[in-house]
Amino acid sequence: MLEIDRGKLRQEAKLDGKYLISTSDDYLSAEDVVLGYEQLHEIERLNRGLKHTVDVRRGYHRREDRIRSHVQLCWLALLLIRLIEERTQQT
Repeated sequence: MLEIDRGKLRQEAKLDGKYLISTSDDYLSAEDVVLGYEQLHEIERLNRGLKHTVDVRRGYHRREDRIRSHVQLCWLALLLIRLIEERTQQT
């Protein structure tokens, strides 16, 4: 029979909303580390959205100018999506 351990549930609930972040840069403040982590999370969210919204697929480029162009186009698409979200109050 399945039983819920109420004590363990209360103990785990104390950790809700908290996370542990480590860094190898001793000069960053705790606030900077958290801000960087939150920005990383936002970039990953935008990348997932970009793949579905713009139908981005892998591109295999060998020439440096094409690689740079591809990265710039992806960055521009992310920027446009973010601006539209901000203007329409969607996140």
